[in-house]
Amino acid sequence: MGANCQIKIQAGNDGLRFPVYVVEKISGDVDVYPSYEVMQSFLDMADVEKSGYEAYDWEGFVLRLGVDERSSRLQLSRTEKRLSVQDFWELKFNAVA
Repeated sequence: MGANCQIKIQAGNDGLRFPVYVVEKISGDVDVYPSYEVMQSFLDMADVEKSGYEAYDWEGFVLRLGVDERSSRLQLSRTEKRLSVQDFWELKFNAVA
């Protein structure tokens, strides 16, 4: 994969594997989402637009979160950046299912 390669997912696309771990920046709370549909129903799209969350896929890769302007649906993009093994285990340890 090249440095600018991203995997994008919207509803119905199985290109990204779950669970996804989401950190609310203000509180530091870590939530685990087992599917796209659950993420879409629980995340506040206004906070997504304001970059109020950090997200990581099941392997610890950083995800970019966005909102599709036409459909108001959540968009996820997997980046090349990845948490260290130690940081990812700490994140998972603090996660609330």
